[in-house]
Amino acid sequence: MSNKTKAFFTFFLLLTAFIPSFAYLSSAQVDSLNERANFLFLYDQYQEGISSYETLFSEGYWTEQSLYRLAFMHEQTENFPRSIFYLRKIQWEFGGEQIDNKIVQLLQKSKAERQPLGNTWSATQRIIHHNQGTIALTILVVSILLILYVFLIKGRLAQAIGIMATSAMLLVCLLTIANHSFVPAKAVLVESTYFYEAPGYAAKTLSLPLGPGTLVDLVAEQDIWICIRTGRFEAWVPTFMIEKI
Repeated sequence: MSNKTKAFFTFFLLLTAFIPSFAYLSSAQVDSLNERANFLFLYDQYQEGISSYETLFSEGYWTEQSLYRLAFMHEQTENFPRSIFYLRKIQWEFGGEQIDNKIVQLLQKSKAERQPLGNTWSATQRIIHHNQGTIALTILVVSILLILYVFLIKGRLAQAIGIMATSAMLLVCLLTIANHSFVPAKAVLVESTYFYEAPGYAAKTLSLPLGPGTLVDLVAEQDIWICIRTGRFEAWVPTFMIEKI
């Protein structure tokens, strides 16, 4: 491979790494839809407001305020499981010490106060998730300082490159372990459903004290089925019965 070809591929890789992927909605559409959602919320048009905010949410455009508004509007329309889902999303992304208490109130309103809340995140898991950017920046700064020390003071370019590569791999490992190994993917049951021993409507049904609003861990997925777990309870349910956090 020629030097020009190598340079081209290097430039292409760097370019694609820093260009954000194109979203389905343009910025003008996002602004328009957000203004409409805010207007509908302020004038108590909850069903239409929910539709507008959830369109934005499905495309990845949401804020803490919009999540709180979705939780509130779903509560007002008595869709308590959906309200709980957005409260759980807030809890994971932003924290919130009183959210569990609010969820208990919503379960009481839906007459499901006896069902478990589910396995919530530990304080450490939430801290790591909320501070991923800070952790990444800290490791990057430390890596740069090490590189400067080795390269400028020691004059060993190869060693500097090795330290940089090792630091980058360490960063990837830390974030991967924190977000995938220690924090299982979670979801909220949003619909009443039967629980199955295996993936399939012909499988044996299980009697479990779980219901809409329960936070569950996601264990496995097969076709339209997903295996959920909370505490000592594990079962398969159709994927459209849950909303993933």
